[in-house]
Amino acid sequence: MTIACSIAKFLCSRNLLASNQLL
Repeated sequence: MTIACSIAKFLCSRNLLASNQLL
């Protein structure tokens, strides 16, 4: 996995956690 891909996955998971807390 490339560095850019891992960073994207990190941001994606962080966004999912934030949206889950908002609900």
